Amino acid sequence: MIGKTHKVGREKARLVIGKARKVGQEKARFMIGKVRKVGGESARFVLGKVRKVGRENARFVLGKVRKVGS
Repeated sequence: MIGKTHKVGREKARLVIGKARKVGQEKARFMIGKVRKVGGESARFVLGKVRKVGRENARFVLGKVRKVGS
């Protein structure tokens, strides 16, 4: 890991560049930026910020994703 990983639960946090906080059971991999309060989805290859995302898959996100439902 390159950066910080706080309060990561059961998932595998690998190759994280930046911060990963309060991530649930999903796999946080290859993140560049910040991921906060992500639900049961898998956040991969995220560039930017992902906040309050529901159960959908947040992959290859460039920019910001806020309050996306399922």
